[in-house]
Amino acid sequence: MLKPNEDQIRAMLNLRGDPSFDVFIQWIKKSLIAQSIANNRASGEMAIKNAGRNLELEEILDHINRAPDYLMNIKMADPKQPK
Repeated sequence: MLKPNEDQIRAMLNLRGDPSFDVFIQWIKKSLIAQSIANNRASGEMAIKNAGRNLELEEILDHINRAPDYLMNIKMADPKQPK
């Protein structure tokens, strides 16, 4: 997964606190848990594919959680950025 660019970071930050976005985040979290449990019985290639799917969901959640830090880093790198 690509690291989000500034526009994507700002979009994530703008969505925070929106009840619909919170529902979306809960869906991702529940999907991650359900897939992890289902993968307990998988083996071989399917276990590898499922692990990759879980990592993608984890990365999405991580990027959303780290969006404030990303934006702060952008502002520190370019002092002309609006606060």
